[in-house]
Amino acid sequence: MIDNTRVDDTNRIANEFNRYFANVGPSYASQTSQNQTCSEHFFNNNKTKDLLCMYPTDPCEVSDIIKSKNSKNSADHDGFTSELIKTISDELSIPISVIINRSIKEGTVPEAMKLPEAVPI
Repeated sequence: MIDNTRVDDTNRIANEFNRYFANVGPSYASQTSQNQTCSEHFFNNNKTKDLLCMYPTDPCEVSDIIKSKNSKNSADHDGFTSELIKTISDELSIPISVIINRSIKEGTVPEAMKLPEAVPI
């Protein structure tokens, strides 16, 4: 259903999904105060209390997770394949665990990691 109309065209359905997911972040951001830069402003209320709990990680856990993922032939937006990432997972796991732990501690995500990519299937 799109605008209360049944839609069978798979291209239109895919485009609507893409439009929705490409705009959900900006739409939500426009509803929040731009003066609130700390995650505590969003999570300090009764509705979200104890809703999300994140624990620090370590390089071994990160490496194990990378290695456990299914291998695919496709590459990411930088051209890296999952096989390459798995091959160098021990080297990648140290900086990735530092980034994850800092993100958890500070309640922020580095701008460079906020790359939206919606791919219709």
